[in-house]
Amino acid sequence: GKVTDWLGRKEGEALWPEGVTLQQLKVNQVNNPFFWRAAWQQEPFEEEGAYFTPGRWPRYKADVNGWLIESEGFLKMVRRTDVTIMIVVDWATSEKKYADFTAMGVFAILPNRGMLVLEIVNQHWRIEHAVPQLGLLCEKWNPGLVVVEVGGFQTAIALECRKDRRIPEPRRVKHEGKTKLQRGLHAINMGQNGRIFLPGDEPEPHWLYPFEEQIISFTGVNDEHDDMCDVLFWGAMQAQWLFRPENYVEQGPCVLLGGYDPH
Repeated sequence: GKVTDWLGRKEGEALWPEGVTLQQLKVNQVNNPFFWRAAWQQEPFEEEGAYFTPGRWPRYKADVNGWLIESEGFLKMVRRTDVTIMIVVDWATSEKKYADFTAMGVFAILPNRGMLVLEIVNQHWRIEHAVPQLGLLCEKWNPGLVVVEVGGFQTAIALECRKDRRIPEPRRVKHEGKTKLQRGLHAINMGQNGRIFLPGDEPEPHWLYPFEEQIISFTGVNDEHDDMCDVLFWGAMQAQWLFRPENYVEQGPCVLLGGYDPH
């Protein structure tokens, strides 16, 4: 039935506006979502899951020429020209209200096969809207590679991508009978080895918290929602396929002094 608030509040109102205003709550929600969920929503967040611990993953910061990434206690410059931008798409399998989301992940694949998570999009879209939305994301990031799942009606959607000139010819991938956990092994190992990088800029992007929440809760056994996990899994698999070790040239780290602005 309908949930009733015993204090007579409407959805979205502050509990104690005289002490903590709604504006203050919204600022805390953006700047410190983990504390906000635990303190104000009574929904504490587990920092470690069965397979993923993104709280321990290294971070990167955006730079005018690319990104600064954590590497062995130093910050190392990664130029945009040295990476491959890849977008991975997991199409929704149904248009029902509570069906899976269409998830799209934007990754920067490093020459050493590490991976920066640049953006995650996770939305309910009608089938006819999914390809144009992918086109918009390609227009924003200009990827060198687009990876899409195929099988059943998803193959027809993949063919529709050819009609949008903003989308590169997609690399089509299939599950090939592998379980979710089997498909996630590359991502699990990369995460444990500190080779998946998350945004470290403030404020955090709005997509980061729900992405971390979903991958932490991943079990591989009848998970209610794992769409963002899927794009991470495919991204990690493609990162291993894309670059070969002989093509990698190591760049030395740079030491940033206190007060130095890399921009």
